[in-house]
Amino acid sequence: MSSIKDIAKLANVNISTVSRALNDKSKVSKETYEKIMKVVKEIGYVPNVLAKGLKGKRMMMIAVLVPFSDKPIFSGAIKGIERVAKQNGYSVIVFNTEDNPEEEKVNIHKLNNMLVDGFICAPFNPDDDYWVQLGNSGTLFVHMVRCSDSNKINSIGADYYKAAYDATNVLISRGCRNIYSINGLFNVKPFQKRYEGFCAALSKAGFSDVENRVELTSENTYELGYDAVYKLMKSGEKPDGLVMVSDAQTMGALRAIKELGLKIPDDIKIINCSGHGISHMLETRVSVVEVSGERIGAAAMERLLEIILNNGNIESQQTIIESELFLREST
Repeated sequence: MSSIKDIAKLANVNISTVSRALNDKSKVSKETYEKIMKVVKEIGYVPNVLAKGLKGKRMMMIAVLVPFSDKPIFSGAIKGIERVAKQNGYSVIVFNTEDNPEEEKVNIHKLNNMLVDGFICAPFNPDDDYWVQLGNSGTLFVHMVRCSDSNKINSIGADYYKAAYDATNVLISRGCRNIYSINGLFNVKPFQKRYEGFCAALSKAGFSDVENRVELTSENTYELGYDAVYKLMKSGEKPDGLVMVSDAQTMGALRAIKELGLKIPDDIKIINCSGHGISHMLETRVSVVEVSGERIGAAAMERLLEIILNNGNIESQQTIIESELFLREST
């Protein structure tokens, strides 16, 4: 992402000259203005309204970008964001990116031309260099749920590795000896971390062929959770323990297990390593490592407010919200 520093270098002028040209062309010569605007057009520079707004009146509006606002982790996060925002006089607008990185960037481009003070995002790929460049441009934002390993980006997330590690150890401690996990695709960071935690727990306990004890699904839906567990149980593997990664897939798994005539927890035990508060309401109350989306969202909003109040002049922090283990009848 280009900046006025890039324009100044390519036009062979001072940064202050570029700034004057972009804000009031009467303050520079016609020749200099035309030279600068030629570079602006060539590199596709777009003025950052978010950064400019900090120099004047705050708009008291922030934006939130999430893949799917109806998923429990994100709906919970939005609830936490809105609560803290309201307490501080801010309004919130929400964008659904549908886990499309291009749609994500299109929306951010729109935000750079809207009167908002900053935004919170659950990005498709938090480790994309794009985010560091965006921060360097003066845009104020916080990552939540899906967080970069970079110490240059403010983020609020959970320890997904530990959540899966702890969930797997619960099944091991309950005597399960043929444990599988139903997981999402590894291009989404939390799923990759859960896979790593799952494998680490099995390896430490002496299980073999741990990398192949995972069924991957393209989406976190009831139907795909049902299909994955039904297929696994019919394959002859006969798992006696399942580690799930979403509420929707957990409900699908419960249905498949019931239709197959198996009893929980006698024939098979099940635990969700990414529960969001509904697991205790199911017909079979499911053990969970609960990740609070609402707490993540509230912390993200508090962090963004701190950044806004300091005009972006604040050291980046990466915060982990602790998960909670709740053991119920499914284990």
